[in-house]
Amino acid sequence: MQQEILLATINAMGAIFYVIDVKTQEVLFANEACKKTFGDVVGKKCFSAIQGLSESCSFCVIPKMNTEEISSAVTCEYKNNLNGKFYESHDTVIKWVDGRVVKAQVAFDVTDKKVAEEKLRKSEARFRLLFEEHKAMMYIVDPQDGVLLDVNNAAAEFYGYDRDELCGKHISIIHTFTKEQIDEARQKAAVTPQTIFTVNHRLRNGEIRSMEIYTSPIEVDGKKALFSILHDVTERKKAEDALKKLNETLEHRVTEESAKRVEQERVMMQQSRMAAMGEMIGAIAHQWRQPLNALGIMVQDTLVAQRYDEMNEVYLEDFVQKSMSQIQFMSSTIDDFRSFFRQDKSKKEFVLNGKVKEVVQMLSAQFAINSISSIIEEECELSFNGFENEFKQVVLNLLTNAKDQLSDTKIKNPEIRIKIFKNGGASVISIEDNGGGIDKECIEKIFDPYFTTKTPDKGTGIGLYMAKTIIESHMGGILSAQNTNSGAEFRIELGSA
Repeated sequence: MQQEILLATINAMGAIFYVIDVKTQEVLFANEACKKTFGDVVGKKCFSAIQGLSESCSFCVIPKMNTEEISSAVTCEYKNNLNGKFYESHDTVIKWVDGRVVKAQVAFDVTDKKVAEEKLRKSEARFRLLFEEHKAMMYIVDPQDGVLLDVNNAAAEFYGYDRDELCGKHISIIHTFTKEQIDEARQKAAVTPQTIFTVNHRLRNGEIRSMEIYTSPIEVDGKKALFSILHDVTERKKAEDALKKLNETLEHRVTEESAKRVEQERVMMQQSRMAAMGEMIGAIAHQWRQPLNALGIMVQDTLVAQRYDEMNEVYLEDFVQKSMSQIQFMSSTIDDFRSFFRQDKSKKEFVLNGKVKEVVQMLSAQFAINSISSIIEEECELSFNGFENEFKQVVLNLLTNAKDQLSDTKIKNPEIRIKIFKNGGASVISIEDNGGGIDKECIEKIFDPYFTTKTPDKGTGIGLYMAKTIIESHMGGILSAQNTNSGAEFRIELGSA
């Protein structure tokens, strides 16, 4: 009765089980799992019937059984020659029913585990290769203590150090932030899916460079870390400073010629366009950054693919398709920004809804950086006969002001809501934010020339003045502002086309 129970238990096992005569190496017994995998192997040589070999397996324990005592199970892992699968076996010496010493083996299919381990190994090797050989500067920081866990070759070369000199050092070796500022930045980055910021870093020779840093939390060896990609934007910052000085020069000229109303408006319009151009430079940089990074990684991956023999027609077609998609996106972005500053020579009919969406798309990357949600609610399609680029400049100014207000106030769940609808015979575009609203003592002055609540490096005080001039003098409409329960609303009202 006990033998029947034992036999039923062995046959019900999912694992392969068989018994071998240690002298003849013939299979004396095989359970159902073994027969299902290898067929009827009883009476056959184990190395031939189960392993597909012409002689004993290299990992066989039978020779040891003939020369020494084996007191416990022997475990090994091997690849089966018959079916190509991986097994983990446990061999034990037992006495058979007739008193013979035999080998009993239990084998578990571990193919899935081995494949997963191999994929993980290749994935880690690929990441390591990309990290170390990528031309973009990268480093990994411990978010707890600010220590540099790893630095790639491009970053080490840029800062003027060997990798060994940077790894294990505190991030302050290259940062110009105070320790308190570094701790605050690390804590914020550790809980944010992606953080983008610009800071000054110090090279080994003492030179200070402006760096734009993209940081995301990752997991390394089961521990949290911060992975950063760095870009040297020193020259761009110099260009922005030069543009700011140009704006200051224009403002000074406008102040000197304040008595000449027509000339003043022309100069102020030019200054407003230059300010918009400054916004666009930043927008272009943010719009291009992601596709440039994607292209860089794809190009680097071709080397990895070649090393791992993954370079085939399917891979190349996928590479070309993805690359062209990124290039077409960048080309389309340039066309959008170039058309934005094209001077309108004559009025023409255009759809207001579409122009609003174009400006929102231009600023989408900056909205994302500041975690701002932009919502467009359209009741109908509105058309107007006028200068479309002047209208887009007004929308750009209003959206940029809303973005800056939300960024400065740092409220939770920042939002810009744009409503497009008809109100009687007027076409209305309402732009509303939840940034706390406009100070009561300022709301009556916001459309005055040179009135601003921003610092000199962020605003000249002519944006809203020119926006009102364009809407009311050039387009025959009305531009107004009011506070709401949660923020401010700017409303553009235009007559029917």
